[in-house]
Amino acid sequence: MERQLILHDLDPETAVILPPQTEDRTVFAALPMARPCAGCFGCWVRTPGACVARDRAAGFAGLLSRHAELTVLSRMAFGGFSPAVKRFIDRSIAHVLHFFEIRGGVMRHAARTGAPLKLTAVFYGTGDDGEAMELAGRVVRANAANLGATAWETRFAAGPPRPGILGDGPGASSQAGGREVPPL
Repeated sequence: MERQLILHDLDPETAVILPPQTEDRTVFAALPMARPCAGCFGCWVRTPGACVARDRAAGFAGLLSRHAELTVLSRMAFGGFSPAVKRFIDRSIAHVLHFFEIRGGVMRHAARTGAPLKLTAVFYGTGDDGEAMELAGRVVRANAANLGATAWETRFAAGPPRPGILGDGPGASSQAGGREVPPL
């Protein structure tokens, strides 16, 4: 079994619906909120692979590098991740190097590790806002490309989080997916 990192924005009472943490699965709460990325690039220059801001998100990129799959469970917010989850995604820039390479005809940051990453995003509370769902699919695709993911998938659940939301159970619909992340 490949190692899975689950990043979520659920409150502790609701988080009990998630699968338990195991040796191959790490469950990480995005709440309480971490500080936003300052854009200082210290994670590339001063402390390679780790954010220089000392809070809960400082080691998230390193944690991400030790997993083959990142599963993000987030409330839909303006066609993308919730603010708490977005801060962790933004702070994971240390997962890639500051050098560039051409992939699929597009310039991207080189991966820090050679290990493939799969990104799965599950948005809840989406209702039936097709425009927001399309935008969220594009956000996930862009994040997958930026993190050097080799596979990605976006799923939606109309209502609040419930047991099985990370699986293929009823109520979850897939909007986009793929094996290779094509250029944007």
